[in-house]
Amino acid sequence: MIHSPQCFPIPHGEFADIFDRYGELMLRTAYSIVKDRDSAEDAVQNALIQAWQHLPSLRGTGVLRSWLLRIVVNQCISFKRRRARFTMFLSQSFSTIILPPCAKARL
Repeated sequence: MIHSPQCFPIPHGEFADIFDRYGELMLRTAYSIVKDRDSAEDAVQNALIQAWQHLPSLRGTGVLRSWLLRIVVNQCISFKRRRARFTMFLSQSFSTIILPPCAKARL
């Protein structure tokens, strides 16, 4: 659900300031968890979208930094879980493939 900008405790123009102030920290945090630049950028983007949508629930401006970082960490954890499930699916899929005898000899 996307809320109208009038509901937010932080005016729309100031959200860019939040990104300018915390974006690099969010990206470093995400990268330290997922170890991949593209995935870290995706996690930060998703975290910013989630933060924008849930700004009305933020209690006090003093917790903004920790709140944003918690969202990033949660996004990264979700990403790693999805990646682990996909990797497990692929390994199970490939383990059930029946190879012809000539292909098995090459392995």
